[in-house]
Amino acid sequence: MKNEINAASSTAPAKRALKLGVIGHPVGHSLSPALHKVFAEAKGVEITYEKFDVPPAKLPEFMKNAALALDGFSVTIPHKLSVMGYLSSADANSTAIGAVNTVLRRDKDFFGYNTDIDGFAQSLARAGERGSPAGKKVFMWGAGGAARAVAKAMGAQKAGLITVANRDPGKAEDFCGLTGDTPCLVMGIGDEKKLIESIVAADIIVNATSVGMAGGPDPEGLPPGASAIRAGQLVVDIVYKPLVTPLLKAAGEAGAGTLDGLWMLIYQGAVAFDIWLGNRPVPGGYPAQKARDALLMELGEKRDQPGV
Repeated sequence: MKNEINAASSTAPAKRALKLGVIGHPVGHSLSPALHKVFAEAKGVEITYEKFDVPPAKLPEFMKNAALALDGFSVTIPHKLSVMGYLSSADANSTAIGAVNTVLRRDKDFFGYNTDIDGFAQSLARAGERGSPAGKKVFMWGAGGAARAVAKAMGAQKAGLITVANRDPGKAEDFCGLTGDTPCLVMGIGDEKKLIESIVAADIIVNATSVGMAGGPDPEGLPPGASAIRAGQLVVDIVYKPLVTPLLKAAGEAGAGTLDGLWMLIYQGAVAFDIWLGNRPVPGGYPAQKARDALLMELGEKRDQPGV
C-alpha cells in the first residue's frame, strides 16, 4: 500500500523489550522517540527509547559504557562521522557517504548503517510519477552528508543528470563518484547565470542544506537562485522544521509541486527499525501516515500540509 513500508517476514516477535536510543548534541529536539514508538506499536514489539545528549568529547565514554546497554541507536549531528571509529564494520552506503546514522550492537561489537539513501528514495515515491528521477534532470543545493545520500539515491534510480551547487565546489570533488552511471556536474554558486539556467532546466530540485531550518543559521533564507523555480517542477526540501520551509512556500507560489522532509525522516526510520529487529523481524508494514500524524503533533502542526 502507498502508506506502508514493506518489511521482512519472520515467525515470531521479539520476546524482550529492545533498548534503543538516539545520540547527538544537542538532541532534545529529536523526533525519533515519537517515530519509533509508532513503529514498535505497529510491530507489537516492546521498546525503550532514550535521548542521549553526548558532547563530542564524551563520545568515547558513551561508546564504552552506555552504548553497551543498548540494542541499537540512531546517530545525529555531530557524531555521524566520528562514531565510525568505534564500529566493527559499516555498510557500503555508510562508507560511500562517509556517515552513519544507525548503529546495531551485537555483544560488544557495533555495526553501522546509513538509512538516508533508502529513506530519501522511498519519500520520493510519495510524489508518484513526478517524483521518479529516471531520465530526469536533478538540481540540488549542498554537498554534505545528506546531499551525498540524495545523490546516491538519485543515481541508483537512473536520473538523467545531477547538478549540485555548493558554496565551495572544491569540497565536492568526489561527489560525482556517488552517482554511478548518471552524469554529474558540480558547480559553485558564484556564476548566477549558470545557476539560474540549471535550476530552470531541472525537473526535480532538492535542498540538502540547512537553509530555511528553524533554529539554523539561516531560518528565513532561500537557497541561491530559488527565484528561478517554475511551475511543473518538483521541489523537495529535506528540512522538516518548519514543515513548510521558505523554499517550499516559494515553490508552491510558483506553481511547483512540493515534498517536505518529514517523509524522508519517517522512511529512513523504518529501515533503521528493521535493522534493530535483526534476526527477529516481525511481519507487516510500517504505518507511514500514522507515524506522520504523530510527528506533526510533536511539531505542533495542527493539520497536514498540502504537498504534491
